[in-house]
Amino acid sequence: KRAMQPELLTYNALLEGQSQLVSVGRLNPHTAANRATALRLFLRANHLRESDVIGSEMRMNFMQAVEYLIAFLRQEGRSDRSISNSRAAISPWKQAVVVDDNLRAHAQIHPAQIGVDHRLAGPQFRIGNHLRT
Repeated sequence: KRAMQPELLTYNALLEGQSQLVSVGRLNPHTAANRATALRLFLRANHLRESDVIGSEMRMNFMQAVEYLIAFLRQEGRSDRSISNSRAAISPWKQAVVVDDNLRAHAQIHPAQIGVDHRLAGPQFRIGNHLRT
């Protein structure tokens, strides 16, 4: 028997998870659109694509990556309020990555305690609830 390889978490997976929340009525479409826009700006500011695997920019280097976003938005001539809103809209994405990391770590330590749905579903299903805020 071969062990299942975990699916890598990408920005596309985050966006898909958010879209699922909107489709089942658990997240306001306007909020989702604002968050998606902020994430795409974050990606542009940090020279990333939606298809990229999430790396240190959403983990240990998050604060630096947010500073790149702020500098990028200032260079585009965005207002302080717009910058503040974009910065706030990035937080749920960061939280979703932390939740996914924790679920993966727990699954490695206690694989029998993780429900079948968590082992078989892609990351967008595991983290969806944490984008709801």
